[in-house]
Amino acid sequence: MNYKLFTSESVSASHPDKICDQISDAILDECLRHDPHTHTAIETLVTVNQIVLAGEVKIKKGVRINYEDIARSVIKNLGYTKEIYNFSDKSPLLCSIHHQSPDIAMGVDDVRLCHG
Repeated sequence: MNYKLFTSESVSASHPDKICDQISDAILDECLRHDPHTHTAIETLVTVNQIVLAGEVKIKKGVRINYEDIARSVIKNLGYTKEIYNFSDKSPLLCSIHHQSPDIAMGVDDVRLCHG
């Protein structure tokens, strides 16, 4: 007999992976609100009493995005507002998001041009 294995996972909106996805998506949304041609590569990690944002962004000159405020707002909206949870909107946050390197931006721009 030929068996195929299929697995699936379903998690709630408060699962750490989903929290991270929502934070990264909110950052992208805010960047797109200011610049429809923005490039982002954001990774978010949450763990016990810690939030980490890392990656790079290319956005038009003069635009400033407050990544920390966005992350804290998402976490607060999910209901993580009490320190008893060992994770909240007040947890320590490390933000290591920087401007996208010109070399990478040029490569991404070239790919976009090739695809229309």
